[in-house]
Amino acid sequence: FIQNDTNTLSGCTVMCFDNEFPKVTRAQQLLEATRYITTRKEYERLKAMPDRKKAIDQFWLETGGNYDRARTLIRAYYNRVQDANRLYTSYLEGWKSDRGMIHIIFGQPQSIYRDEETEQWTYNAVVGFPELLFVFRKMNNPFTTNDYSLIRQPVYENVWFQAVDQWRQGRVVNDN
Repeated sequence: FIQNDTNTLSGCTVMCFDNEFPKVTRAQQLLEATRYITTRKEYERLKAMPDRKKAIDQFWLETGGNYDRARTLIRAYYNRVQDANRLYTSYLEGWKSDRGMIHIIFGQPQSIYRDEETEQWTYNAVVGFPELLFVFRKMNNPFTTNDYSLIRQPVYENVWFQAVDQWRQGRVVNDN
């Protein structure tokens, strides 16, 4: 963040990402992005494997149960990671943001409502789930205007675990 005058909030932000960004193509990137659907123990085991590409391929093959299903899961999951990077990147990659996290697991919301302080995502056609409303609060961030934080609520916990469980059973959530 470069400023002419440190007494003002105006300035220029310079971000540096991988040449392939917003795509994730390297084994390390592919592995990191699975943290939403792996347990801590699984994630650490995958990170510790010497051949991370083989580890991530094996993870998806086990999750999908067969080669074709694993390919479908990989395509859906990493397309969502790439979309999150393109849409929600602020001071960090979009997939690491709260909006990116929800987008990866639940897919594109049916509707988005924005005002100056919040962004509300509605999911009302996700098979197996009640109508969902996720509310994000715009953060006061001098580096970007694209920084939102999920207003966490206890009601999210059960649907989160159900959605992650669907991914882990080889099913894409909100596959539209």
